[in-house]
Amino acid sequence: MREVPSPRSEGMDTPPPNRENFSDMAEPWNELNAFALNRLNASAYADCSHRFRLLSYEQCKELALRLTVERHAGDTPGDFQGRLRYLCVACAHCGFVLGSVGMRPAEVLDVSDWACQACAHDICLAASVDRWDEGFFDEGTVVSRCEKCEALAPVVDTD
Repeated sequence: MREVPSPRSEGMDTPPPNRENFSDMAEPWNELNAFALNRLNASAYADCSHRFRLLSYEQCKELALRLTVERHAGDTPGDFQGRLRYLCVACAHCGFVLGSVGMRPAEVLDVSDWACQACAHDICLAASVDRWDEGFFDEGTVVSRCEKCEALAPVVDTD
Protein backbone atom coordinates (compact mmCIF):
# COMPACT_ATOMS: atom_id res chain seq x y z
CA MET A 1 0.00 0.00 0.00
CA ARG A 2 1.35 3.45 -0.96
CA GLU A 3 2.12 5.79 1.94
CA VAL A 4 -0.07 8.94 1.78
CA PRO A 5 1.22 11.83 3.91
CA SER A 6 -1.24 13.61 6.13
CA PRO A 7 -1.70 17.28 5.17
CA ARG A 8 -1.44 18.34 8.81
CA SER A 9 1.72 16.33 9.56
CA GLU A 10 4.47 18.37 11.11
CA GLY A 11 6.82 19.94 8.62
CA MET A 12 4.35 19.87 5.73
CA ASP A 13 3.07 23.03 4.11
CA THR A 14 0.25 21.47 2.10
CA PRO A 15 -3.30 22.67 2.73
CA PRO A 16 -5.89 20.41 4.35
CA PRO A 17 -7.59 18.03 1.93
CA ASN A 18 -10.66 19.32 0.21
CA ARG A 19 -12.75 18.41 -2.78
CA GLU A 20 -10.60 20.53 -5.09
CA ASN A 21 -7.42 18.54 -4.36
CA PHE A 22 -9.34 15.28 -3.89
CA SER A 23 -7.55 13.53 -6.75
CA ASP A 24 -4.44 13.45 -4.56
CA MET A 25 -6.47 11.70 -1.85
CA ALA A 26 -8.02 8.87 -3.94
CA GLU A 27 -6.28 6.02 -2.13
CA PRO A 28 -7.39 7.05 1.40
CA TRP A 29 -10.98 7.29 0.16
CA ASN A 30 -10.72 3.87 -1.46
CA GLU A 31 -9.50 2.55 1.91
CA LEU A 32 -12.41 4.22 3.71
CA ASN A 33 -14.93 2.84 1.22
CA ALA A 34 -13.50 -0.69 1.48
CA PHE A 35 -13.47 -0.48 5.30
CA ALA A 36 -17.11 0.69 5.39
CA LEU A 37 -18.26 -1.96 2.90
CA ASN A 38 -16.54 -4.62 5.01
CA ARG A 39 -18.33 -3.35 8.16
CA LEU A 40 -21.65 -3.75 6.33
CA ASN A 41 -20.68 -7.19 5.01
CA ALA A 42 -21.56 -5.81 1.57
CA SER A 43 -20.35 -8.88 -0.33
CA ALA A 44 -23.21 -10.87 1.23
CA TYR A 45 -25.71 -8.33 -0.17
CA ALA A 46 -24.70 -8.21 -3.83
CA ASP A 47 -28.29 -7.48 -4.94
CA CYS A 48 -28.43 -4.30 -2.83
CA SER A 49 -26.91 -0.93 -3.71
CA HIS A 50 -24.31 0.63 -1.44
CA ARG A 51 -23.94 4.41 -1.57
CA PHE A 52 -20.62 5.99 -0.60
CA ARG A 53 -20.54 9.63 0.50
CA LEU A 54 -17.59 11.76 1.55
CA LEU A 55 -18.41 13.88 4.58
CA SER A 56 -17.49 17.52 4.13
CA TYR A 57 -18.71 21.05 4.52
CA GLU A 58 -19.95 21.91 1.03
CA GLN A 59 -19.41 25.69 1.22
CA CYS A 60 -15.63 25.56 1.59
CA LYS A 61 -15.26 21.96 0.35
CA GLU A 62 -13.30 20.97 3.46
CA LEU A 63 -12.83 17.24 4.07
CA ALA A 64 -10.94 17.34 7.38
CA LEU A 65 -13.48 17.45 10.21
CA ARG A 66 -13.90 17.20 13.97
CA LEU A 67 -16.82 14.90 14.83
CA THR A 68 -19.09 14.87 17.89
CA VAL A 69 -21.30 11.88 18.70
CA GLU A 70 -24.43 12.56 20.79
CA ARG A 71 -26.04 9.32 21.93
CA HIS A 72 -29.73 9.37 22.91
CA ALA A 73 -31.88 6.98 24.92
CA GLY A 74 -32.46 3.84 22.86
CA ASP A 75 -28.96 3.86 21.34
CA THR A 76 -27.44 0.39 21.03
CA PRO A 77 -24.35 -0.98 19.27
CA GLY A 78 -25.25 -1.34 15.61
CA ASP A 79 -28.34 0.85 15.86
CA PHE A 80 -27.27 4.44 16.50
CA GLN A 81 -29.85 6.73 18.07
CA GLY A 82 -28.72 10.33 18.36
CA ARG A 83 -26.92 12.96 16.35
CA LEU A 84 -23.58 13.01 14.60
CA ARG A 85 -22.29 16.55 14.22
CA TYR A 86 -19.20 17.97 12.55
CA LEU A 87 -17.02 21.03 12.90
CA CYS A 88 -15.24 22.16 9.73
CA VAL A 89 -11.56 22.71 10.56
CA ALA A 90 -11.17 25.36 7.84
CA CYS A 91 -14.02 27.75 8.72
CA ALA A 92 -15.47 26.47 12.07
CA HIS A 93 -18.91 25.81 10.55
CA CYS A 94 -20.94 23.31 12.61
CA GLY A 95 -23.38 20.97 10.94
CA PHE A 96 -25.12 17.61 11.15
CA VAL A 97 -24.05 14.41 9.40
CA LEU A 98 -27.09 12.45 10.57
CA GLY A 99 -29.77 12.48 13.25
CA SER A 100 -32.67 14.75 13.97
CA VAL A 101 -31.93 18.45 13.83
CA GLY A 102 -35.18 19.62 15.46
CA MET A 103 -36.28 18.90 19.02
CA ARG A 104 -33.93 17.79 21.77
CA PRO A 105 -34.57 14.27 23.05
CA ALA A 106 -35.88 13.67 26.55
CA GLU A 107 -32.67 11.89 27.52
CA VAL A 108 -29.15 12.41 26.17
CA LEU A 109 -26.97 9.55 27.37
CA ASP A 110 -23.56 10.73 26.23
CA VAL A 111 -21.87 13.43 24.17
CA SER A 112 -18.31 12.74 23.10
CA ASP A 113 -15.88 14.20 20.60
CA TRP A 114 -14.37 11.70 18.19
CA ALA A 115 -10.71 10.94 18.84
CA CYS A 116 -8.47 8.38 17.24
CA GLN A 117 -8.04 5.30 19.45
CA ALA A 118 -4.44 4.90 18.26
CA CYS A 119 -3.07 8.41 18.79
CA ALA A 120 -5.87 10.55 20.33
CA HIS A 121 -5.76 13.04 17.41
CA ASP A 122 -9.16 14.72 16.91
CA ILE A 123 -9.24 15.54 13.19
CA CYS A 124 -10.36 12.93 10.70
CA LEU A 125 -11.49 12.30 7.18
CA ALA A 126 -14.88 10.59 7.21
CA ALA A 127 -17.33 8.85 4.93
CA SER A 128 -20.64 7.08 5.13
CA VAL A 129 -21.92 4.04 3.27
CA ASP A 130 -25.62 3.15 3.22
CA ARG A 131 -27.14 -0.10 2.01
CA TRP A 132 -30.38 0.21 0.02
CA ASP A 133 -32.57 -2.78 -0.76
CA GLU A 134 -35.07 -2.16 -3.57
CA GLY A 135 -35.14 1.58 -2.87
CA PHE A 136 -35.45 1.32 0.93
CA PHE A 137 -32.73 2.13 3.47
CA ASP A 138 -31.51 -1.04 5.19
CA GLU A 139 -28.44 -0.08 7.24
CA GLY A 140 -25.42 2.16 7.16
CA THR A 141 -22.13 3.06 8.77
CA VAL A 142 -19.98 6.14 9.23
CA VAL A 143 -16.26 5.48 9.28
CA SER A 144 -13.21 7.65 9.88
CA ARG A 145 -9.55 7.88 8.96
CA CYS A 146 -7.34 9.72 11.41
CA GLU A 147 -5.59 12.59 9.71
CA LYS A 148 -2.44 12.10 11.80
CA CYS A 149 -1.78 8.33 11.97
CA GLU A 150 -4.19 7.20 9.19
CA ALA A 151 -5.90 4.59 11.40
CA LEU A 152 -9.35 3.51 10.18
CA ALA A 153 -12.19 3.23 12.69
CA PRO A 154 -15.98 3.04 12.84
CA VAL A 155 -17.82 6.09 14.20
CA VAL A 156 -21.47 4.93 14.28
CA ASP A 157 -23.57 2.16 12.72
CA THR A 158 -27.25 2.60 11.85
CA ASP A 159 -30.00 0.11 11.23
